[in-house]
Amino acid sequence: IMNNEQLKNWRESIELNKTQMARYLGVPLNTYLQWERGDRDMKSAPRRLASVLSQVEMLCPEVHDILINQARHGDINA
Repeated sequence: IMNNEQLKNWRESIELNKTQMARYLGVPLNTYLQWERGDRDMKSAPRRLASVLSQVEMLCPEVHDILINQARHGDINA
């Protein structure tokens, strides 16, 4: 289970700003900001998504790079 510090550290490790990370996770920016600040708990579905994406990052870096580039350039519909 990812806590807010781990979420922030992960975002920083994949070099996304907060807006891009919200896009990457497919959530509204305000929701992401609340998660990262620890003001709101991630429910089970977003936690699972974060877990799956971190696995994609490790096991399938090419796909992960595509997702990161889409988040950076706003090509993902949130």
